Parts: sequence; structure tokens; C-alpha cells
Amino acid sequence: MELLKLLNSYFNFFRFFGICIQTPDSSNRTKILSYCSSIFGLLYSSILLFSLYVFDKPITGAGIVNYLQGICFFLTHITVMIETLATRKQQLQFWNFLKKIEYLYGDEVEEVKLKYITCKRIVARKFWILLGFTVAVETTLFAILITNRSRGNEDMSDWETWVAYILSVLVGRIRHLSHLVFLEILKVHLEIFNNSLMELKGKFNCLNANSLIEELNSIKFRHTYIWELCQSINSCFQLSQLLNFFSYYLHLTSISYFVYLRIVYGKFDMILTTIILLFPVFSHIFAITKTSDDVQMEAQKSTHLLQNLMQNNKDSLNKFLKNCIIDLSLQMHHERISITIGKLFVLNLALITAIFGTIATYFVIYIQFF
Repeated sequence: MELLKLLNSYFNFFRFFGICIQTPDSSNRTKILSYCSSIFGLLYSSILLFSLYVFDKPITGAGIVNYLQGICFFLTHITVMIETLATRKQQLQFWNFLKKIEYLYGDEVEEVKLKYITCKRIVARKFWILLGFTVAVETTLFAILITNRSRGNEDMSDWETWVAYILSVLVGRIRHLSHLVFLEILKVHLEIFNNSLMELKGKFNCLNANSLIEELNSIKFRHTYIWELCQSINSCFQLSQLLNFFSYYLHLTSISYFVYLRIVYGKFDMILTTIILLFPVFSHIFAITKTSDDVQMEAQKSTHLLQNLMQNNKDSLNKFLKNCIIDLSLQMHHERISITIGKLFVLNLALITAIFGTIATYFVIYIQFF
């Protein structure tokens, strides 16, 4: 598949960090890289989680905050490793359904190739922006922690803790990037699907009944396969993304807590450097929720386009064709394209409101107890 070749470098990057992306016809070298990285990540995070639980006994407010963050980071790391290893079947099903969709395109092959190239450009732009944010801010944080050590000021954390946590933090953020890539693939095929509906609307009166039935059947199967793509994505990003978002909630709340400490103790010169830590976390949350929201908005267009098709041609439709379009509308209603995490939350921009509500609640609790 053309898309695999275009995105293979990103998939190998994910595999290097233990995110075992399964694709058809993977080479033995790729499989060895995937499994070895995942097993290493699983052992690394499990050992550090056990060590943190047994040996770390925090007594200060900042220490408790860092302790909770560490547990969340390591649990997320472990879950990502296990989930990517355990969802091999679902990942391969994704590529199988993608192949079936491509088989149904026919004359639209050139449009598909152009869309794939555009998809790669969008993925590359988001990938490097988000990764750049993470590297820049984490490097800045490391420098701040070393500076604080030399000044005898370690109220937020120490550089040893940063070194222990950083790999698990990166894996959580890279898991978001891998999720984003698959959402962009789904979005591409929804856009092509909607373009097909608009083209059918334009040439509807030029086609005979048999040709219209063939077009509607093709659209019917394509929507089913697109829905299956969505289901495969949801099944491959369930528990890991749920824990990932929970870690992000806690991380954002913790940063807010440290900003509060700076204000209380009059360390106003350190407030800006603490607030900077919000950027990579919030940028990842916004990118993944915005992309997911765009996917679901694109899916909603399909139903409206089909309804417009029927409304504009209701006088020229015979009973059988009208029933075909009604059946297709009902199918789209039941095969709703919805991006979820943990089968609990719909991933869209409304979720950001819930994030801020959660942060406000935790922040009030922190202030009361610490």
C-alpha cells in the first residue's frame, strides 16, 4: 500500500520507543525492533514503578505531587507496551479494511494518491511541531532543575527524578502522536468518501438505474469499511490513551500547583519558567482533540450530503432507488463515526472543557491539603 511507504519512517520512530506498530508484510528486522523495544520498555517501567512504590516515601506536598505523577507515568508506559503488543490482530485488521477501501476506489486512485501525499505533509507538520515543543521544554526543564540544585532550591523536583521519568513521559506523548497519525488516515478516507457523494450528486441525472445502484452499493461498502477503520482505531487506543489523558490531567494540575507555590512564597521570577511546562502538554491535548473533532465533523457531513442528494432528486427517483438511499442513510446512522478513549469519553473539543473543570477541582483540593 502506498500509504505504508509514505508513513513508514514515522512508524519506525514509534517502534523505537516501544510502540509496537503492526503492519502487513513487516520485515524480520522491523519485528525484532518492535518486540525488543516493547519488552525493554515494559521491563524498564515495571522496575521503576516497583522501586518508586517501595523506596519513595514523600512527606512534602511537592513530593506527593511528584510521587503521584511518577506512578501515572510508569503505569501509562506499561499499559502502552502491553496494549500495542496485545492488539496485533486489531492493527492488522485496520490495514486489511484500508486495502478493501482502496480496492473500491476505481477511477479515484489518482485522487487517493494526492490525498495520501497531503496526509503525509499534515502528519509531518504536526509531528515535528509537537515533538519540537516537547524536546525544547523538557531540555529547558532539565536546565532549570540543575540550576535549582546549585542554588539549593528543589521545591519542584530534582534532575535525578527527571531522568527517571523522562522516557515514560516521552512514550506517553509519542503515543498521542501515533494516535494522531491514524486519525489523519481516517480523515483522508472520509474526505474522499464525501467527495464521492458530491460527485454522485452532480452526475445523478446522467446515470441510469443500474449505474446508480452500483454507485450506491459501492458507497455502502465503503462506509462500512470506514466505520470498521474507526472501530479498529478505538480498539487499539483504549486503556493506554485513557491513562495517558489522566496523566495529562494530573500533570497540568501539578504545574498549576507549583505556580501557586511560586506565588505564595514570592518566587515570581520562577513563575514564567513553570508556566512554560504547560505548553507541550496542552499542545498535545489540543492537537489530538482537534484532529478527532475534525474527523467526526467530516463524518457528519456524509449524512447531510446523502440527504441533500435525495432531496434534490426526489421527483426523479423510483421507489427502489429511494429505498436504497433510505437504507444507506439508516446504515450511516447506525455506523456512527465516533472517536472514543476507553469506551468512556468521546474525544472532541468538548473534552478540553472537562479537562479544565478537572484541573480546577484538583487544584482546590491541593490548596486545601498542601
